[in-house]
Order: sequence, then C-alpha cells, then structure tokens
Amino acid sequence: MDAALYIGIFLICIGSLFTFYKITQKPEYDLLRKHSFGKSHKLAVLTPAFWRNQDTAFRQASARLLTTSILYALGLPVTIWLYATLLALLELYSDGRL
Repeated sequence: MDAALYIGIFLICIGSLFTFYKITQKPEYDLLRKHSFGKSHKLAVLTPAFWRNQDTAFRQASARLLTTSILYALGLPVTIWLYATLLALLELYSDGRL
C-alpha cells in the first residue's frame, strides 16, 4: 500500500502540473504572456498586478489566472489527502476491520 500511496501522490502532482500548464497555454492568457511580469505565472507576482490600475481585458485575464492558481494550490493538498484516506479505507476493508 505504501508504494501505491507514493505512486498515486506522484501522479496527482504530475497531473496537476500538466493540467495547469495546459490551462495557462490557452489563447486567453496571451495578453499576460506579452507582459514581462506575466511570463512566470507566479501567484506572488500576479496578485499585486491584479490590484493595479489596468485595462479591463488584462484585469479579467489576470483574475482568471489568479483564481485558477488559488484553486490548484488549495485543491492539490485536498486531493492528496482524499487519496490517502481512500487507500487507508481500502486497506482497512481488505483486512476485514471495516
């Protein structure tokens, strides 16, 4: 079960990074990529940029990317916790203690 836990956590992390990369490559984020501080897609850089005075299109793209980043940052630990809980329940069920 330990190997399944580590392999599953690894696959969850790789899958999250890959899907986040695919999301940020959409054409709606081209405006952010054109600006120098949007290339890195870092949450710490995008947050102050969002609150500055800027045009509406840039603000909307920045807000979407900021929301996606926050959801991934919060969702990854929750997903790993749920996966570990599922494996623990499966182990208890297979041993007959559940």
